[in-house]
Amino acid sequence: MHSRFHPDPRSKLALFVAACLCVFSGMTRMQELVLLLLCIVVLLLSKKTGRAVAVVLLFLLMTLGDQLLVSRLSGVAQYAVLLICHVLRFLLPLAVSFYLVTKTVTVGAYISAFTAIRLPGVVVIPMAVMFRFVPTMTEEWQAVSQALRLRGLGATGINSILHPMRLLEYLLVP
Repeated sequence: MHSRFHPDPRSKLALFVAACLCVFSGMTRMQELVLLLLCIVVLLLSKKTGRAVAVVLLFLLMTLGDQLLVSRLSGVAQYAVLLICHVLRFLLPLAVSFYLVTKTVTVGAYISAFTAIRLPGVVVIPMAVMFRFVPTMTEEWQAVSQALRLRGLGATGINSILHPMRLLEYLLVP
């Protein structure tokens, strides 16, 4: 079954802007659910079913942890669970919409969409560079990590404990 509806890059960008505004201006529980549901629907329309299921499961786990664990704990454990289950759950729609903007749309599709609405080149080109930044940094990070692993210097827990400065140097210095 082939879907005829493909979300436009501009709609994904509008969802990201809406998520930014909602998350940073404060949301009620209902607004949080509606925004996350909208993100999940766009994930499904973008044929990212596995990612959508993972987001739903993560949201349910965080909600259960927030409702069941936080009130039963105290001290540092309570704050750690509160951070993971409440704060990160609150930021989940922002993370999902950021994924949609950066991983499900090519830079060429953004350029075409922005050109279609007649945005000037002085706006389109910087936006294209900005959207290309995240995938480029991800690719570079993976290449550096792979090269370090081949040399036995991977960013593992033991290397970060035994040789933290050397690992940091190898990761940051080209």
